[in-house]
Amino acid sequence: YLRQSYGLSTDFIQPCDYNKLVLSLLSALPNEVDFAVNVCTLLSNESKHAMQLDKDPKLVTLLLAHAGVFDDSLGSFSGVFGTDWKETTTRDFVRFWKEVVEDAEVRELIWDKSSSAQDGTFREEHWQSLFHPPRNPGTGDMEAQRVLQIAVILRNLSFEEANVKLLAANRTCLRFLLLCAHCNLISLRQLGLDTLGNVAAEVGPASARHRCLWLEFVSTTDQSEENLSL
Repeated sequence: YLRQSYGLSTDFIQPCDYNKLVLSLLSALPNEVDFAVNVCTLLSNESKHAMQLDKDPKLVTLLLAHAGVFDDSLGSFSGVFGTDWKETTTRDFVRFWKEVVEDAEVRELIWDKSSSAQDGTFREEHWQSLFHPPRNPGTGDMEAQRVLQIAVILRNLSFEEANVKLLAANRTCLRFLLLCAHCNLISLRQLGLDTLGNVAAEVGPASARHRCLWLEFVSTTDQSEENLSL
C-alpha cells in the first residue's frame, strides 16, 4: 500500500522454492552455508519431491563455488568464496584440489580458461608437491568432507531426468566432475564417475568446449588404464 501511495512499482519478483537456499549460500556465513548444504543433501534424497534445478540454476553454481570450482560469469565468486572464504574459515579448496589431483593437465580445470578475469592468487604455474605432504583423509579434513557432500548432492540429482540436461549443460559442473574423477580419494572419484555416467548421454556435440573436456577425460582415463596394465 505504501509503495502504491508513493507511485512505486508493486510488481514484485516471485521468489522460487529455493530462494532461501540461494541466499544462504550467497551469504558466505558458515552456519548458513552448512544449513543450505544439509538441506540440499536431504532434498536430493527425496524421491517424491526431488529438487528441480531448472527453478533456480544458480543453486548448482553456488554449490560448486563452495567446493572451490568457480563460474565467474555471474559474479566474482572466486574472490568471495576463494580469497575471503579462505581467510575467514581457514578452508583452502584450491589447495585441496591441487593435493588430491595428481595430473597437471587435469588440475588446470580448477580455473575456467574461458574467463577473462582470474584472480592472481589462483594462478600458480608450478605446484611443488614435495613441500606439501599428502592429505590425511577422514572426518577431520573439512575441505574433503564439504566437496564430498556436494558430490553426493549432484550424484543424487543426476538420477532425475529433469536435472540431467541442466547438469550436462553446466560447464562448471563438468569441470567439477572431471576433477572428482581424477582425484586420489576413492569415494570422491567414484561419485564423479557415477555422475558423469548419468549425464553423459545429454552432453551434446554443440559445444566445442564440452567436447574438449570429454576428450581430455577419455584420453587421461585411457592413459591411466594403460599404466595400470603395464
